This record gives sequence, structure tokens and C-alpha cells, in this order.
Amino acid sequence: MDISGSTTITTPIVAGRSIGLGELQNVGISVYPNPTNGILTISVSNNEIEKVWISSNTGVVKEVVLDENSQLDLRKEPAGFYLISTLSKSGIISSARFIIK
Repeated sequence: MDISGSTTITTPIVAGRSIGLGELQNVGISVYPNPTNGILTISVSNNEIEKVWISSNTGVVKEVVLDENSQLDLRKEPAGFYLISTLSKSGIISSARFIIK
């Protein structure tokens, strides 16, 4: 986590194809603010998000939809630790951890 409260974690997983190290350097997801009170902003380095889903620490997984500002409204979700994952149009999955207060 940096001084602004942003967390960037790069965990590339590619479905169905091999990628080179040059491609790995271009993959990343940032979420802020972290921890959040419910509105979470997502920034993905390649800006080609196909799907987004969150997983709670209890194992509940659900697909979510970003608004036009790349934000998620998670105010109805219970407090806890979460993992957000994105699938790019090129098949790369990136993930980041975040906390809902």
C-alpha cells in the first residue's frame, strides 16, 4: 500500500495461451481507497476489462459491474477482506486485495 492508500498487486494468470515477460510487465490492477467505506475505484494498466468479480474472505464470489468511472459501489457488502479480480479481453487475470470498513 502506498501513501495515498492505493494497493497495486500484479498476479497474471492467462487462460489458454502463453505469454512472455514483456507482457507480464504491462499487467496490473490498482484499487483505491484501501480500506474503503464502499466506493472502490479500479485502475487496470491495459484498460481492457472484460469481467470483474470479487471474492470475500468467506469464499463468496460474485461478478460485479464497473460504472463509467471505473468504480464499484460496495456499500451493501459486509465489512471484511476481499479479493478483486479482472479478466482482460486478451485473457489475462489480475487480482488485488482490499478491505471494506
